[in-house]
Amino acid sequence: MEKCIYHVCVLVRQIASAENDIAKTMLETEQVHSQVNSLEKKKSELEAEMHAKDDIVAKSQAEIKRRNVEIKRKQDQLQQLSSELDKLISMAGGAELGPLEIQINSLQKSIDAANATITELQHTWLRDQSELVSCNPAPLPAHVRFQTNIFPGGWGRGPHHMYFSRLKKFGA
Repeated sequence: MEKCIYHVCVLVRQIASAENDIAKTMLETEQVHSQVNSLEKKKSELEAEMHAKDDIVAKSQAEIKRRNVEIKRKQDQLQQLSSELDKLISMAGGAELGPLEIQINSLQKSIDAANATITELQHTWLRDQSELVSCNPAPLPAHVRFQTNIFPGGWGRGPHHMYFSRLKKFGA
């Protein structure tokens, strides 16, 4: 019986050792499950964070593309304005002028063109008057003759002073 008791004790120890091993294994399994759950939770958090960062990157890339298009448009506009400026500078004689100076130059050119037209019309008028005088050589009566001092301040005060000085030479 002692042998039986000894076997029973050995079996009880073996059973206790086996139960102890099973409990250890179950504890390790629970620890592994806990770590797996913790890692899955961390993985989910990291994936959510990565997704949020991906969204930020996508928005940033869209903003970069939009700004690049805007920069390109502004560069084209700048090139156009630069070429217009170069054209205006070359029209102004190579010097940069302010808006009033440009207007003065434009008005001066208009005045010069008008003066050229006036001079041409004066020559035409004088030519026509010369033809008229040559067709009618008789002197004009005194009451038909032009007054030579019709502008305030005397000769040279009006835009047509050349007309009258030329008439005087022809004897009109």
